[in-house]
Amino acid sequence: MTPNLSNSNTLIAISNPVSPTVDIIAVHGINLWGNETHAENTWTHDETGVNWLRTLLPERLPEARVLAFQYNANVMFGSSTAGVREQAINLLGCLKAVRKENESRPIIFIAHTMGGIIVKEALVTAWQEHRANPMIGVSTYHIFFLAVPHKGSDHASWGQIVADIYRTMTIQPNNSLLERLKRAPSDNEDLNARFKRLHEAYKFYSCVESLPYQGLPGLPGLGIIVQKDSATLGLSASKETVRTANRDHRGICKFSGADDPEWTFLSAQIVQAAQGAATRCHPTPTMHYRQAMFDDLELQDADEQIPSLHEASDEARRTLDRGDDLFGKLKRKRRGEIAQAGQELFSLASLLLMTLAPIFSFLTKEEALDGARKALEAEDKIMEVEAWAIDRLNEHQREMLRAGNMLQRAISSQSHRQPEETSDWKLDVSRLQSKLVKEMEATMAEIHGSHQRHNRAKAEKEGMEVALAEIANKDHTEFWLATAERLGRLRPHNRKPRKMLVVDGAPMAVQSCNMW
Repeated sequence: MTPNLSNSNTLIAISNPVSPTVDIIAVHGINLWGNETHAENTWTHDETGVNWLRTLLPERLPEARVLAFQYNANVMFGSSTAGVREQAINLLGCLKAVRKENESRPIIFIAHTMGGIIVKEALVTAWQEHRANPMIGVSTYHIFFLAVPHKGSDHASWGQIVADIYRTMTIQPNNSLLERLKRAPSDNEDLNARFKRLHEAYKFYSCVESLPYQGLPGLPGLGIIVQKDSATLGLSASKETVRTANRDHRGICKFSGADDPEWTFLSAQIVQAAQGAATRCHPTPTMHYRQAMFDDLELQDADEQIPSLHEASDEARRTLDRGDDLFGKLKRKRRGEIAQAGQELFSLASLLLMTLAPIFSFLTKEEALDGARKALEAEDKIMEVEAWAIDRLNEHQREMLRAGNMLQRAISSQSHRQPEETSDWKLDVSRLQSKLVKEMEATMAEIHGSHQRHNRAKAEKEGMEVALAEIANKDHTEFWLATAERLGRLRPHNRKPRKMLVVDGAPMAVQSCNMW
C-alpha cells in the first residue's frame, strides 16, 4: 500500500534492485486537491488499474531503480511566487539523500506536465549551484517530457492552464483556489533562457497530446491543453525525439498494459536511453564538450569481458594518479604563463592611471597603445590556458567515469561469482569509489572556475578591441582626451573587479583597468 505522503516532499522507491545501473525519476504534475494517491494515480490507467512504473517498467528494465517524486502542490500555488524553485530544491535534496551510495549513477527523468517545469528548474539550479549539488547535473543523461508546457499555451500561462483544468473537474469550483492558481508564476521565459544553455548537455523525448481534454459530464472541455509548439523544445532529431501520442493531456502518461501501442513506443525509448546511460561515460554538462564525448564514445559491447576486481581497481588507481599529475601541471601552467599575463595587465593598469596625472604628457600615444596590445595578448594567454584546462579536465572527468563504471561492473559480477574475493577487496574498493566521487566533484568545480576565468578574459579583450578601433587613429591630443573620457565613465559600483589569484605567491590575474 502506498504511504500517505501527500503533504511530504519525498522520493518513493517503486523498484529497487540490488545493483541498479540507472536511476529513473518520475515527477508528476500538479495535485490540485492534495490527493494522497495523486502520485500513484498519475501513472495508473483508469480502467485497467495498471501502474506502469510499478509493473511494466520493471519488467522492461529490471536493472533500473525507479523513484517517484511526490510533492505538495499547494506549495507551488501559495502566496510565494518561488513555488517552482522551492520544489526544485526539494527534488535536489531528495536525490542527493538517496544517491549517497553511488552519486555517479546515471539519471533519467520522466516528467508529466508541470513536473517538467520542476525538473528544468532543478537541473538549472544543480548547474548554477554546483558545489551544493555537484553530481546530479553531471549524471543526468536523458529527460522525458510528457505534455510539458515549455512555452505556455493558448490558455496563456501555465497557471491559467491549471486553473482551467480545475474548472473542468469540479462542478462547484473554489474561487479562492482559482485566484491563487492565476497568480502562479506565469512567465517561463526566464527559465527557458537558463535551461537553453543545457540543451546540448542532455538528450530529450517530448510527447505531444493529440486528443481534446474533456472534463466532467455537463462541463465544457478545453480541447488541446498544450500545443505541439509548446510541448517540444525545437531541437534537432539527434537531440530530441518527438512523439505525437493518441492521448489527451491527462491520459498521456497512462497505459492500459504491455500491448498498449503508446507504451510500446515509449518503453522502447526508455530502454534505449537506459542502455545508453549505463554503458556510456556521461561527463559534466559543459555543452559542446559533452556532446563531443557522446558522439565519440562507442557503446560497450554487451559481450565484452567483464574486468576482475584487481583489474578495475588498478585502473581506478591509475586514473587517480593521472589526475594528480594533471592538477600539478595545471598549477604550474597557471603559475607560469598566467602569472606573466597578470603582470602585463597590472602594468597596463598602472600606465593608464598615469594618464590622469600631470605627467601624462611624458607618455606617447604609441606607448599607451603598446600597453593595450600587451594587455590583449595577456587576455589571449589567459583564455588559452583556461581552454587547455577545460579540455584536459573534461577528458579526466571522462576517464574517471569510465573507471567508476568499470569498477561497478566488476563488483556486480564478482559478487555473484566470487564472493570470497569480493569480501577481501570490499574495503579497498569502497575507498576507491569514494575517491573517484570526490575527484569528480573537485574536477567539476575546477571546470566551472576555468569557464568563469575564460569568459571574463574574453569579455575584457572584446571591450578593449572595440575601444582601440575607435581611438587608435586619433591624433595625440584627441587620443588622450578620448582615453580620459573613457576612464571617467568607469563606475566602480557597476563593475565586479577581477580578483587577484595567487598560487604560491605568484599573481595569476588582476583586474585590468579597462578603459576600453
